[in-house]
Amino acid sequence: MIERTLRPLSLGDIFDEGFDLYKKNLPFLLLIAALITIPFKVLTSFIDLQVLHRVVDMSSMMRGGGGAGGDDPSQMVGWMSGLAQGMTVAAPLYLVIMALELCVLASATSARYLREPITMRGAYFSVLRRIIPLIVTSIFWGVLMTLGFFACVVPVVFPLTLLSMLGHVFTIEKVSYFKALGRSRALVSGDSFRVFAALFLLWLIGALMILGFEMAIRFLFTLILQALPGAQALTSGASVVGGYTVREHVISELGDGLGQLIVTPFVVCVMTVLYYDLRVRTEAFDIALSAKHLGYPALNLQPGVGGHVPAAPPPAPRPQQPGGRGVPPRNVGGTMGGAS
Repeated sequence: MIERTLRPLSLGDIFDEGFDLYKKNLPFLLLIAALITIPFKVLTSFIDLQVLHRVVDMSSMMRGGGGAGGDDPSQMVGWMSGLAQGMTVAAPLYLVIMALELCVLASATSARYLREPITMRGAYFSVLRRIIPLIVTSIFWGVLMTLGFFACVVPVVFPLTLLSMLGHVFTIEKVSYFKALGRSRALVSGDSFRVFAALFLLWLIGALMILGFEMAIRFLFTLILQALPGAQALTSGASVVGGYTVREHVISELGDGLGQLIVTPFVVCVMTVLYYDLRVRTEAFDIALSAKHLGYPALNLQPGVGGHVPAAPPPAPRPQQPGGRGVPPRNVGGTMGGAS
């Protein structure tokens, strides 16, 4: 297996290597993502549809469309209570499933980037065996994002940037809870502007790709409906809110789900390359990796931790002459003719 050599990268090089990693491992990464994305998208689509129906019910009550009960405050309280309970259950579920997908993909992309063996089962097992720390750490992240939304002038940009390496720290370095949050902050804080630029570009590319997939699916779906007689009447569906039909919801969710399935592995590939670039710049991880390949003891080069330089490996034995005696050392200090 060819050893991976690392070096500091520019932002363009990070995206280039991330795309190369994504392209070479696309089927493997898509299969990993599909096992989480497809069931998750089905579940979230159902939840979103229920929320839309509740919005319609509330608008009917506010307009008095619910009859005599439309002005009953108890109905409004009951509706708000049900919606709050649903969001209380759904929000942590979203966080945990998104964190699970991110960490499994981080495990897979990290191994492939360093040219180490990894299987889909191994990628999942490395994360699932730490499922409790994953749940707690992801909830900590969600709480900090919520606080950052209210505390920052630009909502959540600052904490999102500092904690962007949380999934990789949790998965690759096996660090959890607040220690993982602090580790991500320490990695990013010295190069936060470049990390923010990478996150912004990833968001822009991802949004355009998801929009493109949604438009393509909408176009194909329209062609199919036009080609099948009577299909328009069968699939029109009832209006949910503001003319938004069930059919529109299905098309939107299909496009969004396919876009996420394609885009998420690419995002994680770029983030993996960025993670190792940060470690190369702040901790000389390239030296530690080279030392590992050469058979040295593990280097501890993290800032603030007492690192050490390992002893050199033992010298190779001198070649033997046919008679069994070692070859005498060459006199490199003498001059021509043997004069010293």
